[in-house]
Amino acid sequence: MGSGTDRAAITIFLDSINGEIYFGGQFFLTDSLPTRGIAKWNGVVWDSVGSGLKHFQTNRAISKYNNKLYSDGGFSISNINNILGSFDGFEWDTVKNGLDGSVYQMKVLNEQLYISGFFQSADGSPCNMLVTWNDTNFTCLNLPFDGWVGDFINYNNTLVFGGNFFDDSLNIDIALMDSTGFQLLGHPIYGGVSVVNSLAIYQGDLYVAGNFSSSAGNEGNNIMRWDGSQWYDVAGGTDNSIWKIKVFNGELYACGTFQVAGGILTGSIAKWNGTIWSSVTSSIIGPGISDFLFFNNDLYICGLFNQIDGVTMNNIAKYVGINQNISNNLIGSLILSPVPSGGLIKIHLQYGNLKEIRLYELTGKQVRSISCNSSIQELDISTLSPGLYFLDAISDQRTFRKRFVKN
Repeated sequence: MGSGTDRAAITIFLDSINGEIYFGGQFFLTDSLPTRGIAKWNGVVWDSVGSGLKHFQTNRAISKYNNKLYSDGGFSISNINNILGSFDGFEWDTVKNGLDGSVYQMKVLNEQLYISGFFQSADGSPCNMLVTWNDTNFTCLNLPFDGWVGDFINYNNTLVFGGNFFDDSLNIDIALMDSTGFQLLGHPIYGGVSVVNSLAIYQGDLYVAGNFSSSAGNEGNNIMRWDGSQWYDVAGGTDNSIWKIKVFNGELYACGTFQVAGGILTGSIAKWNGTIWSSVTSSIIGPGISDFLFFNNDLYICGLFNQIDGVTMNNIAKYVGINQNISNNLIGSLILSPVPSGGLIKIHLQYGNLKEIRLYELTGKQVRSISCNSSIQELDISTLSPGLYFLDAISDQRTFRKRFVKN
């Protein structure tokens, strides 16, 4: 995806209607284009989003509501503490007098935009950590805690929220709001430095992820499952913090600063099928992935990294074909030779016959497709531009993926 960003990318938002992906973070440049904390990818090229954040601050959240794009960041010319701006497709504007602190999450629930973060006022009025916006006014939910809310979700017709918050006597970090008021969800998240970063519903249960440990008294390490009445471990959890969890194609995905999930070396992204953890790709990515999303069979990630498998990728990357039955683990089953190459490549499938060969640029654009019915196929790449390419070799049972360099 070009040269990536010059600083960390923190959040991703998909505008599925227009087929555009927005990235937010601490960056000033995206693929050498001035972007100031927010950039847009249309599948082929990058673009800026107006002037970006007027008063640059870290962008942790992006969402869309009533045909406007909303973003964390400083937008007021006179007051850099005016956080939260909206973009109508032409220019940015402040949202009333904004918030006095950072936004960590935005979601549309019940036809309103819910906004959480680390703030104590909205449009100049007291408002603590969680507020709604109806395109005209803010409405505060009046949380009786101090701290911040990192994520929230509707679970069993109640609003559950998590973060790093407490009352006068107790660290809480996870709670719910129903018709009777605010309640703990089972027990608080134990630990002096515990936080909840992300929530998701998977197979009917609520999953809570962040930074906490079983040694402090919690049921799991950095991720736990709530079935409506009690907490459970998730196969040992992870060895370090989880930043985001999301459900895709019948599995729960997690990203963060961890390298091990369920005792398996996975790198900073892993998936859970309700029974075991497993790797998402054969690449071990570190030091951290802050967010991810799936779109058009591709997996997009962002965070703080500068290479994957020795290839330069600054903070943003795309894995092509995540929803296909792709095997990267059958070492020696597919052989490409010679690589690097400037002319003919021989593709040899050791077991079974090839049915189709597909070739992709790094952008994900397909540049070649040929049908075949043998275990060996030659591919002429002499007319391709020099660079890195992905090759999918499709057999009767699975798709094998290989990378190669055209010189």
